[in-house]
This record gives sequence, C-alpha cells and structure tokens, in this order.
Amino acid sequence: ITEDSSTELADVDATTLTLVSGGAITQTGGLSVSGVATLTAPGSSITLGDGSNDFGTVTIGGTTTTSVTLADTNGLNLGGLDITGDLDVDAGGALADGGNTIAVDGTGSFATTGNGSNITLTGLDVGGVVDVNTAATSNATLTNVGGVEFSASATSTVNGDLTVTAGGDITDASGATLVVTGLSDLTATGSNIVLGDNTDTTNFGSLNVAGTTVTITEDSSTELADVDATTLT
Repeated sequence: ITEDSSTELADVDATTLTLVSGGAITQTGGLSVSGVATLTAPGSSITLGDGSNDFGTVTIGGTTTTSVTLADTNGLNLGGLDITGDLDVDAGGALADGGNTIAVDGTGSFATTGNGSNITLTGLDVGGVVDVNTAATSNATLTNVGGVEFSASATSTVNGDLTVTAGGDITDASGATLVVTGLSDLTATGSNIVLGDNTDTTNFGSLNVAGTTVTITEDSSTELADVDATTLT
C-alpha cells in the first residue's frame, strides 16, 4: 500500500506488509503480520502501540521518520531502522535486532513483559538516553555504537542479567533508577563508567566492569565479580 496522506490501520492480517504513507501511521485495531512489516512514513511518526499486535519482523524504511512506537503480544524482531526521533518498543516475548542497525537520534525505550523474554539488541546506535525493562528471569543485552546513558524520566529494571557494551561512556542521568537483580556486565573500553549519585537509585546483583575511570555508587551491598579499570571509586 502506498498512500499520499496519513494512514490509519483498522485491521491487518497478512504474511507480509509494505506500507508507504504520506503522513503518520496509526492504528485503531490489532495488526497481525507473520512475516516482515516494512513501514515508511517520511517526516511523520509511526504509532502502533496496541498490545494485541503480532508481528514477525518490523523494519522502518527511510531515514526521516520522527518517532516510532511498537508493541507486540509476543516476540518481536527489529529490522534495520534510522529515525530522527524516539523509539519505544514493548514486546510480550523476546525482543531482538539480529544485529541490524537500530539508529535512533532520540531516546530508546525497550521492554519485555513475559517471563524469560530476553532483550538482545546488538546493533544499537542510539544518541539519546535509554531505558530497559524485563520481566522475571529475563536478561538484557545492549551494544551501542556510542555511549550509553540511562534515563531519569523512565526507570530501568532488569530482572536478570544486564550486559552493556558501549563505544563511549556508560552513565546514568541525575535522578535515574537502574536496578539489576543479576549480574551487570558493563564494558566501556577506553571510556568511563559513572553510575549512581545521591539522587539516583542504583542496585545490582553483582558487577563486572571494564573501563578507564569507573565510579559506582550503589544503594545496597556491592558484589564485585570482576574489575578491569585504571581507577575505581
């Protein structure tokens, strides 16, 4: 489908969906696309946040889409995307990108709600802050081209292990909440790791950190699994 104006989807049941819209893409009913859904809305937003959606893979075409909101009742794969705004993804099952580039100029918000539903995003290029949330016994893996800053406007709670590999500093915004029940494995090779202060809430099951200057303030007891740093505070 190619539409010259904005597109409102009332119901979709398809194996593949290719949609190019001249405006925003929204929905009023559940969408089921078992294969690949390719959505393009140059200069406009894509808001498909109905929790009854059931996608196989979602790819965002073009490079000028402003913000994207996606929800899926079970697992969701992200194809490549390049957006100028924010990305908000909620999945009932596992969330993964298969190594595809997820380029986001704004914030990245990622959540899974099903027990044992891992988040595996190894192709991130997020320029803004991030938040990540998983349900019980669910791990999260984030690999970002640049630094990773955890958001203060949305909490991050990982009910499992958190693995973060960053091409820059790993930090949290003032007032952020970052809670990890399992191991936090944080790598910022050649850069710094600074997490926690008097305004933050930071709790980890255990810590494995690798960076240049590592500064951690934790609100509970601290268990160090491994440290590779020039200085540690």
